[in-house]
Amino acid sequence: MKIQKLLMAFMMMCLLLVFPQDVNAAGLGRPVLDDRIIMGGTFTLEAGEVQDGSLLVLGGVVQLEAGSRVARDVVVLAGTVSMAGEVEGNVVAIGGVVALAETVFIHGDLIAPASVVSISEAAVVEGQIMTDLPALRVTLPEAPAVPPVPQAEISRPGAMSLVLEALQPFFRGVWLIFVSAVAAALGVLVYVFLPQQTRLASEAAGAQPAVAGGVGLLSIGLLFPLAFFLGITILLIPVSAALLLVAGIAWVFGWIATGQEAGRRVAEAFGQDWSTAAQVGIGTFVLTLVVGSVGLIFWEFLGVIALMIVGGVGMGAVVLTRFGTRSYESPAVQNPPGRPGIDF
Repeated sequence: MKIQKLLMAFMMMCLLLVFPQDVNAAGLGRPVLDDRIIMGGTFTLEAGEVQDGSLLVLGGVVQLEAGSRVARDVVVLAGTVSMAGEVEGNVVAIGGVVALAETVFIHGDLIAPASVVSISEAAVVEGQIMTDLPALRVTLPEAPAVPPVPQAEISRPGAMSLVLEALQPFFRGVWLIFVSAVAAALGVLVYVFLPQQTRLASEAAGAQPAVAGGVGLLSIGLLFPLAFFLGITILLIPVSAALLLVAGIAWVFGWIATGQEAGRRVAEAFGQDWSTAAQVGIGTFVLTLVVGSVGLIFWEFLGVIALMIVGGVGMGAVVLTRFGTRSYESPAVQNPPGRPGIDF
């Protein structure tokens, strides 16, 4: 019987949501057929008035005075209803506050799951009273105190949540492969338009990785404080933004140049004769995948360190070659033994 009543309450709530709702500024709904919908605001059914249909309350404050009558049901959804009249049908309250005065007469049932209910001792409910909390039959005060709502229990994660959590490393791996593929495609595109510049930066990264890494990390360490101090002057914010944009382009270009060097060495290791474009694409893909896998498989901070080292080498190669516009030779090559100069 209780299940049937709860099902009826659910069906009434669904009817409330599908009824066409015509609401005025005060929150009082116009009658739809014989029913009345109250959405927000306040409404009073005065003594002697008769509501021919049901009374549906959605988030409003409604008062049924003594001597008033509702010919059908009263449905309350997240609203407050003070009742002192007669209801010929049922009273259903979901997530609301219902106060029944001593003159109230309900011919049907009182169903109030997840609601706060206050019932006077003289109130008459011919049907059943079903609430989450035991019905409180106390003398109704002028302003009924709302008892504290019990805290909801923390639900344990369901099976689907556990499955998604277990598959999270797999999703991260798929995302890493996708990012590596995008980086490889971007590398091939950059090489198609800037083949000479990419080659010169790649040669610098491969010939002097330590020097390039040091220059790149130093550039990064000086760049962000400089951009910050330029930005706080307000007038030089465009200069700071342009500086960060150039640094971002240099970082991406250096990563692609380092990827070309990685692709060349992979081809040599496997005895393959790949074209330069293939070296750029494969090398950038492998480089991005390996660096990302360090943080994915081991610890996040190791991935950050690997990213800074590889990115620093590429950044330094771009700085040493001035965005690939000139070749870089170490001092030992520029001043070979037997010629004046300083050897390193």
